[in-house]
Amino acid sequence: MSKTILKFNSHSYHLNLFFKQLSAFQSQSKSVVPIQMPCYNNSSKFLSGVIRTLSTSTSRCRSNSANHYDILGITPKATQGDIKSAYYKLSKIYHPDISSDETSAKKFRAISEAYEVLGNVKLKKMYDKGLLGGRMPKVEYEPEPEPTDPTLKFYKSRGHRREVPTMDGRQPIYDFDSWSKHHYGSLFEKSRYEKEYLKKKREKQIDTEHSNRQEAFLYFIVCLGGLFIFLVSQGTTNYDLDRTGEKKDLNSTE
Repeated sequence: MSKTILKFNSHSYHLNLFFKQLSAFQSQSKSVVPIQMPCYNNSSKFLSGVIRTLSTSTSRCRSNSANHYDILGITPKATQGDIKSAYYKLSKIYHPDISSDETSAKKFRAISEAYEVLGNVKLKKMYDKGLLGGRMPKVEYEPEPEPTDPTLKFYKSRGHRREVPTMDGRQPIYDFDSWSKHHYGSLFEKSRYEKEYLKKKREKQIDTEHSNRQEAFLYFIVCLGGLFIFLVSQGTTNYDLDRTGEKKDLNSTE
């Protein structure tokens, strides 16, 4: 039902636009002719023209909708993270600070324009449904003249690295440094934490193995010392004992 209402509103909009243009043309002519509805005999030509206009506008909407995805190199099923990643990568390639030719400037404007629509969830939904008939207005990016003072030129170059030119002259739509820190900072922090955790775990494991080896070696030394003492005690003769009585007993038995 909502699609039917939208189509009806679009048709009525084009009809009103047609009659407004026709009335403006007649008011500018020398002989003012009252506006009349097309006659019944030319109704087929009139309707065919209206249908042709509507089909052309619809095809333009679809082509514009497809172009935004083609420019960023993504599909309509892409998530907001994919859209941001694609915009970030392409902006790094075609940014005016990196590439100063006109082709890259046009490409960067198209990328920024596509991201303004697809980077917004509500605008993306409207764009996918074909409710955004045309692209957003473009404003040519004109770089500021370079200062002659070397000091001013240095500070301008340092500050210009953080600026992102937009199509409408407003504040930058995105800051590459803050986005990279926010997007990749957590990944780097997590990777660093995992590396430190694995390193500490490995060091702890090595210390445990080393202590176990020392303990086993100590037990081995103690056992070996006890065995040595036992063997020595069994193999030696105690000369302090009086064994003459034992010899007499042996002789008497013989």
